[in-house]
Amino acid sequence: MLGSGTIVATSPMVIGYAFHAVRRGADRGWAWAALVGSALLGLPLVWLIPLMLAQLVGLLG
Repeated sequence: MLGSGTIVATSPMVIGYAFHAVRRGADRGWAWAALVGSALLGLPLVWLIPLMLAQLVGLLG
């Protein structure tokens, strides 16, 4: 399992994506779930990167 350094490194990316998604009005539930999950659970977020890419492809497509 990855340590807190991974959380620190990936949290800004998740937060930036979440704010971007909320600003665009796209998939707010997923964005807020990522924020709350990363803040409260403190789980490593590396596994969220493929999900974020899939969401971005969905937004652009």
